Amino acid sequence: MSNLNFKYTKALIADDESEVRTTIRDMLQRIGITRIYEAVDGNSAIKILDGRPESIDIIISDWNMPQKNGFEFLKYVNDNYINIPFIMITGRADHDSVLSARSSGVSSYIVKPFTIEELRRKIATVYDAGLCTPITNTRPLSNGNATELEALKNIDNPRDIIIK
Repeated sequence: MSNLNFKYTKALIADDESEVRTTIRDMLQRIGITRIYEAVDGNSAIKILDGRPESIDIIISDWNMPQKNGFEFLKYVNDNYINIPFIMITGRADHDSVLSARSSGVSSYIVKPFTIEELRRKIATVYDAGLCTPITNTRPLSNGNATELEALKNIDNPRDIIIK
């Protein structure tokens, strides 16, 4: 695993349980991520994501949340943003759940309870895969233009794109 500096990483945690959010926030801070936003459900997470003047570099979201669950939130992110890694957290470790998460487009998947080292490894894997870099601009697409999103998803190295 690479030696990564998370100093400039901005993370969004979405979980309806305050104890879980606090635990994840504490873990993130211990590995060096200090720019952290928190949401109680998918709807709140969307408001935070859409309302930020700066980009979010990584999302850590629970699967089961009221109002808008993790999959609905993931769909919104995939439909409206480019290159925001999405780590899904859940209490379910069965094969079908893992396959469902992967087929929905999550960057990584982690089962509760998990350790700080497991979380660090998942985040490092996302970084090492080139899915998450501070230079990537994850601004909303202009008018939610699906054609623009599809065109950008088909570029070999999306990190080469700087959107102004």
